[in-house]
Amino acid sequence: MIRLVAMDVDGTLTDGGIYMGASGEELKRFGVRDGYGIAALVDSGVEIAFISGRSSESTERRAAELGVKRVVNGTRDKLPAFISIAESMGISRSETVFIGDDIPDIPCIKWAGLGVAVADASEETRRAADMVTSSPGGRGAVREVCEYVLRLNGREGE
Repeated sequence: MIRLVAMDVDGTLTDGGIYMGASGEELKRFGVRDGYGIAALVDSGVEIAFISGRSSESTERRAAELGVKRVVNGTRDKLPAFISIAESMGISRSETVFIGDDIPDIPCIKWAGLGVAVADASEETRRAADMVTSSPGGRGAVREVCEYVLRLNGREGE
């Protein structure tokens, strides 16, 4: 049973692009279908965490829209945050998933019970993963994992 799905944001939950306005505002593109998958996991009782190397108000806002309560923004070392979240909730390593796209995500991917790389992840990240999605980051990869977790947990079609 999977109880926690944690993920990187830029390049995993988004397509990796960041739009910067002249006055410093930052815009990111989040896929609606990925959001639906996350909401389905939340509704099924699976905990979700966003763990990002960048600090971003866009990430905080998207998390709030989806009911994601655990957000770690601007951390260089994601693994301690991931382990801390799992331990604080009494969730074992085998009950976790981590989804990522680049080298800073590899320690989390290797630690998770199921480590996932998105289709367009770096080669090193894909090699470290237990599973590689068929969809790229920000374009259905997270939804794919959400549907897989629902099937694993016997909650298909929710």
